[in-house]
Amino acid sequence: MLARVHNDLDPEYTDRKLRRWTFDRGASAAFLLAAAGVVLNAILVATWISQGFALDQIYHPVVFGLLLVVLGFQTFAFTLLLTIVAPKR
Repeated sequence: MLARVHNDLDPEYTDRKLRRWTFDRGASAAFLLAAAGVVLNAILVATWISQGFALDQIYHPVVFGLLLVVLGFQTFAFTLLLTIVAPKR
């Protein structure tokens, strides 16, 4: 998608993607994803501290929380790159 927008061979496609993926929308989505992941990971940290820095069992939602943090970063990076490579109009 980045290459298609950067080369602007199909202006209709480029306009449609740039209308859908604005920087504000992408940054907001990235923040929401990362914030949800941090909340899930904060639960584990609170449990870990309350148990004297030892975990008795694996807390599986933390894996999903880490995934959300990574997806938030990737979404922000993609949005930033899309804004950079978009043709100036």
